[in-house]
Amino acid sequence: MTKRSVVFYLAGVAAVAGLLAGVPAPASAQVAKGLQPQIPGEWTKYDNLATVVGADGNEHTATCSGYPGTDPRFAFWAKRGTLNNLVVFFEGGGACWDSLTCTFPIAGLPAQIPQFFVPQVAPGTDPATFQGIFELANPGNPVKDWSFVYIPYCTGDVHLGSATRTYYDVGHPVFPLPPAFDIQHRGFDNFMVVLDWVTSTFRAPQKIRV
Repeated sequence: MTKRSVVFYLAGVAAVAGLLAGVPAPASAQVAKGLQPQIPGEWTKYDNLATVVGADGNEHTATCSGYPGTDPRFAFWAKRGTLNNLVVFFEGGGACWDSLTCTFPIAGLPAQIPQFFVPQVAPGTDPATFQGIFELANPGNPVKDWSFVYIPYCTGDVHLGSATRTYYDVGHPVFPLPPAFDIQHRGFDNFMVVLDWVTSTFRAPQKIRV
């Protein structure tokens, strides 16, 4: 992770608000003013994502960490609400930064085994089953009628990375790791890919929460 990636990440978060606010809504969008009718009203998974030129002018390809034995494919979820407002939700999930922390992913192992970061999008992920602001049937939820974009976290870099790093197995007691392995710290790249989709899909939302 570099100072440059942090700057462009923060600029990208601002772009979720700034760029969307500056895009006029097409006159044909009648589902809710400014919303695109092609976005399903139920949670939809978006995968097999193309490489994009991001807000920083560079090419970005979405991927998870590539930790040995895990699924490297990245995906995100979105749904259309009934109001012209948008929630962009970044999932949390630890971090790794050296051979020790990157040897031990979060994998539901016994508590005596250290676990530091989420290495892949969990199989069976479905935001419809999440709690809190995802409980859209809860009448007390202030964003229950908003559109949502859910960005999973699977790169060990708090959504800021744009680099491949090599680490060394310090001795995982469960997973058979090679002596050296690469981790794709590509959270920033993933965000650039999702941001490209968001800014081309949602038109001038009135309110945005990140």
